[in-house]
Amino acid sequence: IGLVDIKIDFLHNFDPVSHLPAERPLLVDFARRNGFTIVHFHRRRLLDQLLSLEIGHRIGQWHYTTRDQGDPAPPPPFELDVSDTLLRLRVMHSSSGLLVEWLRGYRGYVSVLYEDAFQDSTRIAPQVIEQLSRTLSIELPDEIALPFRPSPFTPADLVANYRQLEDAATDAGLLTPNLLTEA
Repeated sequence: IGLVDIKIDFLHNFDPVSHLPAERPLLVDFARRNGFTIVHFHRRRLLDQLLSLEIGHRIGQWHYTTRDQGDPAPPPPFELDVSDTLLRLRVMHSSSGLLVEWLRGYRGYVSVLYEDAFQDSTRIAPQVIEQLSRTLSIELPDEIALPFRPSPFTPADLVANYRQLEDAATDAGLLTPNLLTEA
Protein backbone atom coordinates (compact mmCIF):
# COMPACT_ATOMS: atom_id res chain seq x y z
CA ILE A 1 0.00 0.00 0.00
CA GLY A 2 1.39 3.35 -0.99
CA LEU A 3 0.56 6.45 0.97
CA VAL A 4 0.62 10.04 -0.19
CA ASP A 5 -0.05 12.84 2.29
CA ILE A 6 -1.56 15.87 0.59
CA LYS A 7 -2.90 18.78 2.56
CA ILE A 8 -6.35 19.81 1.43
CA ASP A 9 -5.06 23.29 0.61
CA PHE A 10 -2.84 21.79 -2.10
CA LEU A 11 -5.42 19.76 -4.03
CA HIS A 12 -5.42 22.25 -6.90
CA ASN A 13 -1.61 22.45 -7.22
CA PHE A 14 -1.55 19.97 -10.11
CA ASP A 15 -4.41 21.55 -12.04
CA PRO A 16 -3.86 23.44 -15.29
CA VAL A 17 -3.92 27.23 -15.06
CA SER A 18 -7.31 27.42 -16.75
CA HIS A 19 -8.94 25.12 -14.16
CA LEU A 20 -11.88 26.77 -12.39
CA PRO A 21 -11.62 26.77 -8.57
CA ALA A 22 -14.99 25.03 -8.13
CA GLU A 23 -14.15 22.20 -10.56
CA ARG A 24 -13.07 18.88 -9.12
CA PRO A 25 -9.27 18.90 -8.76
CA LEU A 26 -7.16 16.76 -11.07
CA LEU A 27 -5.85 14.79 -8.06
CA VAL A 28 -9.37 13.85 -6.96
CA ASP A 29 -10.29 12.77 -10.51
CA PHE A 30 -7.05 10.79 -10.78
CA ALA A 31 -7.71 9.05 -7.44
CA ARG A 32 -11.28 8.20 -8.41
CA ARG A 33 -10.35 7.00 -11.91
CA ASN A 34 -7.60 4.74 -10.56
CA GLY A 35 -9.46 3.44 -7.52
CA PHE A 36 -7.19 5.07 -4.95
CA THR A 37 -8.41 5.30 -1.41
CA ILE A 38 -8.65 8.79 0.00
CA VAL A 39 -8.30 8.87 3.78
CA HIS A 40 -9.17 12.29 5.08
CA PHE A 41 -8.41 13.25 8.68
CA HIS A 42 -10.32 16.34 9.76
CA ARG A 43 -11.75 17.97 12.85
CA ARG A 44 -15.38 17.77 13.91
CA ARG A 45 -15.76 21.56 13.85
CA LEU A 46 -14.25 23.85 11.22
CA LEU A 47 -13.29 26.39 13.88
CA ASP A 48 -11.09 23.79 15.57
CA GLN A 49 -9.62 22.79 12.21
CA LEU A 50 -8.82 26.41 11.36
CA LEU A 51 -7.29 27.04 14.79
CA SER A 52 -5.24 23.85 14.55
CA LEU A 53 -3.82 25.07 11.22
CA GLU A 54 -3.11 28.49 12.71
CA ILE A 55 -1.37 26.95 15.73
CA GLY A 56 0.78 24.78 13.45
CA HIS A 57 1.82 27.83 11.45
CA ARG A 58 2.51 29.91 14.56
CA ILE A 59 4.54 27.40 16.54
CA GLY A 60 6.06 25.64 13.53
CA GLN A 61 5.11 22.18 14.76
CA TRP A 62 2.41 20.08 13.10
CA HIS A 63 2.66 16.94 15.18
CA TYR A 64 4.57 15.40 18.06
CA THR A 65 6.41 12.13 17.58
CA THR A 66 6.15 9.27 20.02
CA ARG A 67 9.92 9.69 20.50
CA ASP A 68 9.36 13.11 22.07
CA GLN A 69 9.86 12.76 25.81
CA GLY A 70 7.21 14.47 27.90
CA ASP A 71 5.13 17.40 26.85
CA PRO A 72 6.87 20.53 25.62
CA ALA A 73 6.31 23.81 27.38
CA PRO A 74 3.28 25.54 25.88
CA PRO A 75 4.05 28.44 23.58
CA PRO A 76 2.75 31.83 24.67
CA PRO A 77 -0.96 32.31 23.93
CA PHE A 78 -1.85 34.54 21.00
CA GLU A 79 -4.97 36.33 19.80
CA LEU A 80 -6.59 36.13 16.39
CA ASP A 81 -8.56 38.87 14.69
CA VAL A 82 -12.24 37.98 14.93
CA SER A 83 -13.26 39.42 11.52
CA ASP A 84 -10.37 37.72 9.74
CA THR A 85 -11.13 34.42 11.46
CA LEU A 86 -14.81 34.59 10.45
CA LEU A 87 -13.82 35.30 6.84
CA ARG A 88 -11.46 32.33 6.83
CA LEU A 89 -14.19 30.15 8.37
CA ARG A 90 -16.59 31.13 5.58
CA VAL A 91 -13.99 30.16 2.98
CA MET A 92 -13.32 26.85 4.74
CA HIS A 93 -17.05 26.17 4.93
CA SER A 94 -17.39 26.74 1.16
CA SER A 95 -14.31 24.62 0.44
CA SER A 96 -15.66 21.80 2.59
CA GLY A 97 -18.94 21.93 0.69
CA LEU A 98 -17.07 21.60 -2.59
CA LEU A 99 -15.04 18.66 -1.30
CA VAL A 100 -18.21 16.92 -0.16
CA GLU A 101 -19.60 17.29 -3.68
CA TRP A 102 -16.36 16.11 -5.31
CA LEU A 103 -16.29 12.97 -3.14
CA ARG A 104 -20.00 12.20 -2.89
CA GLY A 105 -20.65 8.58 -3.71
CA TYR A 106 -16.96 7.67 -4.03
CA ARG A 107 -16.57 4.34 -2.26
CA GLY A 108 -12.84 4.90 -1.81
CA TYR A 109 -13.30 7.91 0.47
CA VAL A 110 -12.75 7.45 4.20
CA SER A 111 -13.67 10.32 6.49
CA VAL A 112 -11.91 10.11 9.87
CA LEU A 113 -12.63 12.56 12.64
CA TYR A 114 -9.40 13.53 14.36
CA GLU A 115 -11.18 13.56 17.72
CA ASP A 116 -12.20 9.89 17.29
CA ALA A 117 -9.06 8.59 15.57
CA PHE A 118 -6.89 7.79 18.56
CA GLN A 119 -7.05 5.41 21.46
CA ASP A 120 -5.10 6.54 24.53
CA SER A 121 -2.87 8.79 22.37
CA THR A 122 -0.66 5.89 21.31
CA ARG A 123 -2.77 3.81 18.93
CA ILE A 124 -5.29 4.21 16.15
CA ALA A 125 -8.79 3.63 17.50
CA PRO A 126 -10.29 0.18 16.70
CA GLN A 127 -13.27 1.66 14.80
CA VAL A 128 -10.88 3.53 12.50
CA ILE A 129 -8.84 0.37 11.85
CA GLU A 130 -12.08 -1.45 11.02
CA GLN A 131 -13.21 1.34 8.69
CA LEU A 132 -9.84 1.34 6.89
CA SER A 133 -9.82 -2.47 6.60
CA ARG A 134 -13.28 -2.43 5.05
CA THR A 135 -12.48 0.36 2.58
CA LEU A 136 -9.07 -1.02 1.60
CA SER A 137 -10.38 -4.61 1.48
CA ILE A 138 -7.40 -5.84 3.45
CA GLU A 139 -6.92 -7.28 6.89
CA LEU A 140 -5.18 -4.83 9.20
CA PRO A 141 -3.78 -5.70 12.63
CA ASP A 142 -6.10 -5.16 15.59
CA GLU A 143 -3.69 -2.58 16.98
CA ILE A 144 -1.65 -0.01 15.10
CA ALA A 145 0.80 2.09 17.04
CA LEU A 146 1.12 5.74 16.10
CA PRO A 147 4.45 7.25 15.02
CA PHE A 148 3.04 10.56 16.26
CA ARG A 149 0.75 11.61 19.05
CA PRO A 150 -1.95 14.21 19.35
CA SER A 151 -0.92 17.66 20.47
CA PRO A 152 -0.86 18.13 24.23
CA PHE A 153 -2.44 21.56 23.68
CA THR A 154 -5.96 22.44 22.67
CA PRO A 155 -6.88 25.57 20.74
CA ALA A 156 -8.43 26.91 23.96
CA ASP A 157 -4.99 26.55 25.62
CA LEU A 158 -3.17 28.56 22.97
CA VAL A 159 -5.63 31.04 21.50
CA ALA A 160 -6.18 33.72 24.13
CA ASN A 161 -9.50 34.86 22.64
CA TYR A 162 -10.80 31.34 21.89
CA ARG A 163 -14.16 31.90 23.61
CA GLN A 164 -14.64 35.19 21.75
CA LEU A 165 -13.95 33.44 18.43
CA GLU A 166 -16.31 30.61 19.35
CA ASP A 167 -19.08 33.08 20.25
CA ALA A 168 -18.55 35.08 17.04
CA ALA A 169 -18.62 31.88 14.95
CA THR A 170 -21.84 30.81 16.71
CA ASP A 171 -23.46 34.20 16.08
CA ALA A 172 -22.44 34.02 12.39
CA GLY A 173 -23.89 30.51 12.04
CA LEU A 174 -20.41 29.06 11.40
CA LEU A 175 -19.99 26.89 14.49
CA THR A 176 -21.56 23.97 12.72
CA PRO A 177 -20.23 20.45 12.29
CA ASN A 178 -17.71 20.10 9.51
CA LEU A 179 -19.52 19.30 6.24
CA LEU A 180 -16.91 16.65 5.54
CA THR A 181 -18.55 14.38 8.09
CA GLU A 182 -21.37 14.06 5.55
CA ALA A 183 -19.33 13.04 2.48
